Amino acid sequence: MYRPAVCMQEAVAEEQRMAARYVNDIDIAKSQRDYELKKAAYDQEVRTKTAQSDLAYALQVSSYGFTFSNRSLRV
Repeated sequence: MYRPAVCMQEAVAEEQRMAARYVNDIDIAKSQRDYELKKAAYDQEVRTKTAQSDLAYALQVSSYGFTFSNRSLRV
């Protein structure tokens, strides 16, 4: 027995299912993009702070060396 109303309802239900799936896929992609952008910004901030720390350490070491050299010259 052929029931056109049932086939139509199945088609509509399948269309709604696929539309919901696409909406969910879009939300997942947006969330992934936001995560990757935030992670990149965080990684950049970490690299910047590490570079500043390394430079501050090098400056401190060189200033201690310079102070030590000046004290040696005075003796």
